Amino acid sequence: MSAGQRRRRLLLQQNTPTRDEYGGTLAVWSTTATVWGSVKALFGKEFQAVDQMNSDMNVMIRIEYDSSWATMDNSWRIKDKNSSKCYDVMTVALPEQQTIPGDEIVITALEGRTDDE
Repeated sequence: MSAGQRRRRLLLQQNTPTRDEYGGTLAVWSTTATVWGSVKALFGKEFQAVDQMNSDMNVMIRIEYDSSWATMDNSWRIKDKNSSKCYDVMTVALPEQQTIPGDEIVITALEGRTDDE
């Protein structure tokens, strides 16, 4: 993928659970890196749960490979810096040879499940 196709500014974030004053667990998202990437809608669905209509949107995200985030897994999320949409990482496909400049990571993610904090 050419650099011109990576038009979105994306924040790669890891969940760092912390305790609140009552002993409960809070999700605190720490930004690991800010990268250029692309986000493409794959498919969506609507469903009813607890008398409310909900929807899911699956997306494919492409970013350039860097060993700093090669450990990305489904505990991470990606936040679009411009739209503030959050995407929960579902799967991560690393390039076969992780040393060639320009290789990319292909991520499938689900839009909007994590809190926007």
